[in-house]
Order: sequence, then C-alpha cells, then structure tokens
Amino acid sequence: KLGLAVFFAMNVMVFSMALWSGDVYAQELAAAGPLADALHQVFRYLALLFCLPVLVLLGEPLAEGVWQALRRGVITTDLLLLIGVSAAVAYSLRSVLAGAGQIYFDVASMILLFVTLGRWLEAQGRLRSGQALDALAKLLPGTVHVRRDGNVIDVPRESVAVGEMLRVFPGERLAVDGRIESGQ
Repeated sequence: KLGLAVFFAMNVMVFSMALWSGDVYAQELAAAGPLADALHQVFRYLALLFCLPVLVLLGEPLAEGVWQALRRGVITTDLLLLIGVSAAVAYSLRSVLAGAGQIYFDVASMILLFVTLGRWLEAQGRLRSGQALDALAKLLPGTVHVRRDGNVIDVPRESVAVGEMLRVFPGERLAVDGRIESGQ
C-alpha cells in the first residue's frame, strides 16, 4: 500500500509543481495562449485524480483509527491530521470544480504519506528492538546458584526470589539483577 501511495503522491507533486510554475513564468504562459490555460486545467484534474488513491490507501486507515478512538471517547492527534487533510482536499476540490483558486492535493497527499511512513519506520524500530531483546534474553543462563540454608543449589532463573543470595562463579553470566554483597 505504501509503495503504491508513494507513486501516486509523487505524481500529485509533479502536477502541483507544474501548476506552481505558472506563478514563476506568468509572462511566458500568457504568451502561450489558450493551450497553456487548458493544460493548466488538465493538471488540476490530474492532481485530483492521482490524489484519490492516496486518500483511499492511506487516509482510510487514518479515518478508521479516528472513528474507533472517538467511539471510545478519546481524542487523538490523528483527528487533527484528518481534519487538516480533509480541509485541504475539500478546498482543493472546490477550486478544481470552480476552475479557479489554489489546490492543495499535494499537501494532503504528503501529510498522509509522511505520517504513514513515520509510523512504518517506528514499527520497524520496535520490531528490531524486540528482536534484539529476545536475542539478549537467550544469552541469560537457565539456572543460577542460590545459597539456601548454607548450601549452594542450582535452581531455574525464574524461581529466584527477591532478597536471595546467589553465588556467581568466575566467567559466568549474571542471570538476574542484584548487588554485590561480597567479592568483586
């Protein structure tokens, strides 16, 4: 979904840049005549057309999350994002249909794209962190030497209680948190 949305959002940006060039090259476009005006309108409609898949692919999950949060009585920042994207699209749609005014389909598309990309990167980071913690947990020894009733016995790491004295031999890994009572 994200890759397809990137494709459509980048096309929206290309059409928007072509439309912005009219502000920079106003004299040249005025000399071009009615063909430039027709092309300008085509680019506006193409920006609308290419923005729609981005709204469906990335905006729908955002809207669903907002709806679920509102049903629970929770207001999240996703609501703010959804309002901003909706306002940009509504104003732009009105401008395209009226044939005049600025369009902001690029803003709506890029907000959705960057928010989704950021969340994907965050999920990837969490996944990698979880995998690293799992790998570290596998390094812990399964048994520890506990001092009970003057004897040192081996017990599973999970059965160690807070406050128990452990014996750690040279070269062994520490299986639990604690503080050194004697030795180094």
